[in-house]
Amino acid sequence: MVPEGTIVFYKGFMIARVYVDGLSLFYGSVKGTPYKWLNVGKLCEKAFPELSVKRIKYFTAKVMAPANDPSKKRRQLYYLRALRTLPNFEPKYGRFYSHYIDLPKAESWRRGVYELVEVLKTEEKQTDVNIASHMVNDSWLYKFEVAVLITNDTDYKTPIDMLKKRGIQIWLLSPTTISGDAPAWLLAKDSDRVKVISQEMLRDCQFPEIMSDRDGPFYKPASW
Repeated sequence: MVPEGTIVFYKGFMIARVYVDGLSLFYGSVKGTPYKWLNVGKLCEKAFPELSVKRIKYFTAKVMAPANDPSKKRRQLYYLRALRTLPNFEPKYGRFYSHYIDLPKAESWRRGVYELVEVLKTEEKQTDVNIASHMVNDSWLYKFEVAVLITNDTDYKTPIDMLKKRGIQIWLLSPTTISGDAPAWLLAKDSDRVKVISQEMLRDCQFPEIMSDRDGPFYKPASW
């Protein structure tokens, strides 16, 4: 019997949990590419084959369907359905919040004139604090030796620092594919390993176009 709180090796691999910032992954690596049907589990295996990933926690918010793209919500639901076929997948949902706000027009600001325009601003709420809370809580429950963080958001520096003080390794998988930027320095400098998601990795880690689950077959959205 293994004492509670003891982390053990599994076939020589280090035990890991993956924490995915879904919005950062989408806008950093897959938006505008043909690789949106991404198998996150396979991506982690390809990036870090020396890890035994016991859990993938995927943090996102369910999108609202805009008038100019009414199928957007349905596409996301199909993608979440595909992700739920992974045996170690666990979704965690925040929410989108929209509100009207007055902001200065860029052109007028450059001319030194403070001219305001009303815009509808949509923000994702809860994801940052949810990821930080789960990382720290899971570490105190001795769930892993390595925390794999998929993001390029520097808001996670504090939980990274807390885990490092407890001897937990941080491996950063940076979604900077689209911009070509380097991983965020504040995250990379404190991570034990850093890897950038490449186009080749995305291409090689796609779900099949035809899938099935307990509710029957389903398909990759045609517009993707």
